[in-house]
Amino acid sequence: MNVADLIAIGTILIVALIGAGLGFGRFLSFLSRGIVGKVLSIVVCYFIFGIVLDWPIVKNLLTAFVEFMQSKDNFFCNILLNIRIDLIAFAVVLFFAVQLLKKIFTALVRWLFEIDFFAIRIVNKIFGVILAVLTLIIATLLIFQLLSFSGAGTIEKITSCLSGSAFGLDKLFIENPLLSIIESINLAK
Repeated sequence: MNVADLIAIGTILIVALIGAGLGFGRFLSFLSRGIVGKVLSIVVCYFIFGIVLDWPIVKNLLTAFVEFMQSKDNFFCNILLNIRIDLIAFAVVLFFAVQLLKKIFTALVRWLFEIDFFAIRIVNKIFGVILAVLTLIIATLLIFQLLSFSGAGTIEKITSCLSGSAFGLDKLFIENPLLSIIESINLAK
């Protein structure tokens, strides 16, 4: 166990206590409001972008849109096609759909978890811990991805600090699952 593991354990414990203190309903409500809510929606869109993009109905709609733009064959449409207006439009629609679903889901969850019953309060605390730790994991993956875009020297320093982690933080940094999203977007070009 190295220093990175000790920091990870301490951070997990603090975040778990915050999750238990707030409970699932209030923690979810906090995550879905204001700038944090917008950032959360962007993160959710980022995670599901490739999955939803592979749905046959979405592929067909985007293909029809691109074919329509190509049939116009003018300068403006060609510029829009070059900047991948189909993917931009898809991302915007996905963002608004996630925003709407988030509001509906948050309202339902808050209503359910604000019931004053002992068993509900216990479940609220447990789910609060789970949500807080999952939020920490997602934040860690995003931070690792951002760090992977830094220079080779920085990556080597980070890898050496994480090397030998009992939690496999070194492997998670090198084989971050979020990097496959960037690769799939590059392949789609």
